[in-house]
Amino acid sequence: DIDVSGAVIPFANRIAVGMEKKKNNFSRTLLSQMILVMYQQMKYPSDFQFDYEDDVESEEEMYRTELRKLNQRLVRADPESYLEFIGEVLSNLPHPVSMSPTPDVEVALRLVYHYCEGVRPSPGLKVVMKNSTFRTILCALHRSDITSHTHREVLLLYYDVAVRYAVLFLEEKELLTHLLVPLSGDRGLQHENHRVRSRSCYLLLKLVKGLSKIMKEYVETAVTGIHNLISNPTNLPIGSDDALYLFETIGILLGKTGLNEQQQQQSLTMVMAPHVQKIEKLLSTTDSDVSLDPISYGNALSESVAAIAYLSKGFQSPPESVQIVLAEIFNISLAVLRRLPSHDLVRKNGAIVWQRMALCLKSKVLPLTPEFLKLEIENCTQEDFIDAAQIMNQCCMKFKQNASPALDEALLPFLKKSHGLIPTGGNGETLPQLKAEQLSIKKHIFNVLYQIVANGAADLLVSPQNSGSLKDIFQIMSEGAISTEVPTTTKTCISFFRLLLEQWDQKINLVNSMEGEFLCHLYEVLIPGILENISKPCFDVKDAMQARILHEFAQLLLSVKNTRGVDEFNQAVLRTTFHSRGCPVNILEGYQAAMEAKQMRLCLEETLSTLKA
Repeated sequence: DIDVSGAVIPFANRIAVGMEKKKNNFSRTLLSQMILVMYQQMKYPSDFQFDYEDDVESEEEMYRTELRKLNQRLVRADPESYLEFIGEVLSNLPHPVSMSPTPDVEVALRLVYHYCEGVRPSPGLKVVMKNSTFRTILCALHRSDITSHTHREVLLLYYDVAVRYAVLFLEEKELLTHLLVPLSGDRGLQHENHRVRSRSCYLLLKLVKGLSKIMKEYVETAVTGIHNLISNPTNLPIGSDDALYLFETIGILLGKTGLNEQQQQQSLTMVMAPHVQKIEKLLSTTDSDVSLDPISYGNALSESVAAIAYLSKGFQSPPESVQIVLAEIFNISLAVLRRLPSHDLVRKNGAIVWQRMALCLKSKVLPLTPEFLKLEIENCTQEDFIDAAQIMNQCCMKFKQNASPALDEALLPFLKKSHGLIPTGGNGETLPQLKAEQLSIKKHIFNVLYQIVANGAADLLVSPQNSGSLKDIFQIMSEGAISTEVPTTTKTCISFFRLLLEQWDQKINLVNSMEGEFLCHLYEVLIPGILENISKPCFDVKDAMQARILHEFAQLLLSVKNTRGVDEFNQAVLRTTFHSRGCPVNILEGYQAAMEAKQMRLCLEETLSTLKA
C-alpha cells in the first residue's frame, strides 16, 4: 500500500541522515536493509502503463518521487556500499538484458541514473565519473543489447542515463556508436511511438552539444537519422519544439564538429531541402485557403522560420559555399515575413533569423535589411517593437558606417511608429500609471539614435531621407538628456550629442549647413537645459549614478571647448549660459583653463555649490 509506505518515508529520511553522521556496523546493516526495501518499492507494478494523466498512476509516480529523495539520502550515507548494490542488481538481470522484465530493468537503470544526485561533494556527476567501478558499470550497460528492449520507457531511461553520463564517451569513444545508431534510427528518432521520438529529439541535441568535439565521424549517422524523420512528417509526426531541437542539432553537427566545406554544404543542402519545400508549399497557399484557418497557417509559417533561426546557431563564420545555402534560406525567411507580416510570431522569428544571419553572412544581409525592417516596423506592436530596435542596434554595432544605407529608409518610420506606440490618456496626456511603459519605449528610441552615432553612422541623420527631421531628432534626445529621471538614460543622451559634435566638427558651418542647426541646439537648448536640471536641489553629486551624469556633462563641455575653440566656448557657453545664471568669475576662469574632463567636473561641482547656496 503506497499510502502506508509513503507515510514511513519521512521517518526513513531522518534515519538516513543519522547514518550519514554516524557510521558503524549496525548502521551499515540497517542501510543495506533500507536500500533493499527501497529498491523493491521503486519497482513499478507489472501492469503499470506509464500514463501520468491517469489518477491512480499519477499517485504511483508521486510516491516514487518521494522514494527518489530518500534514495539520495541513502547514497549520501554510504556511496560505496550503494554502488556495490547497483552492481549486484545489474549483474542479476537476465541475459540478454533486452529480455529482462520491464520493472526489473527499469528500476536498475533508475538507480544508475539517480546515483550521482546523492554523491558529495557537489557536483556529484564529476565525482562519480572519476570512479572506475561506476565507469565499468556504464561501459557494460552500453555494450549490452538494452536498446532492443521492447518497452519504450526502458529505452528512454537508458537514453537518459547515457546522456547524463555522456562525458564517458570522451575517453571511451568506441561506445558512442552503441548509443548513436539506435538513438538516430528506428529505436529513437524514427520510433513508432511519439513520446520516444519527442524525447529522442531533445536528448540527441543535449548529447551533441556536450560531445561536439568528437562528433565529426558520427555526423553522417545523426544527420541521416534527422533527415529521415523530418522528411516523413505524415508517418512520423513530431511537435514544433522537437523540430527546433533537431534543427539546432543540425547546426551544431555541421558548424562545430570540424567538417570540411564540401561536407558542410552537402549535408546542409540535404537536410534543408525538405524544409524549404515545406515552406514553399505553405507560401503557395491561396488567400482564400489562408482565411479558413489563419491562426494555424501563421503558426506553421512562424515555426518554419524559427527552425531556420535554430539551425543557424551552429554557424559563426561559415565558408563561402555554406553561406550561399544560408543566403537562400535567408531569402526564404524574408518571403515568409512578406507573406504574413501581421502575424506576431512570424515577425518575432523573422527578427531572430536576421540577427543570426548577420553573424553568419555578415554584410551579405545588408541588401535585404531595408525590406526586413520595413515589414517589422510597419506591423510591430508595443509588445514586439523591441525586435525592430534590436535589429537596428545590431546593424549599427556590427557594420558601423556601412549600416547607413540599410537603415536610411527605416529611421523615420521607426521614430514615427515608436511615437505612436507611446501610451497616452484619452485627452492626449500621459497617465501617471503609464509612465513606465512610456519610458520603456523612449529608452529604445534613445538607444537606437545613440548606436547610430556611437558607431560612426551619423551621416545617416543628414541624408536626404532624414535631414528634414533633424530638429525633431535633436529635440527627442534633448528630452532624454534633460527631462528623463533615469540617470543611465540621461547619460546616454548626453553622450549622443558629444559624439555627434566630435564627428561633425569639420562639417559644421553656423551660417549654411544642416549640421549647424545642431550647434545652435547645443548652445540654446541642451547645455542650458542640463545645467538647469543638475542645479535642482534633488541632484546629488555624491550619488554614484548622478555623478556619471555630471562626468558626461563635463566631457561634453570639454569637447565643445576643444572642437569649437576657446573663444566660441567662452561666448556661447560660459557667458551666455553660466555667467547669466550667476556663476562667479573665478569659476568661469577655471572652465577656461580646464584641459581634462576631471577639471571640468570640479568646476561643475563648484558651480552647483554656488548656485544652490
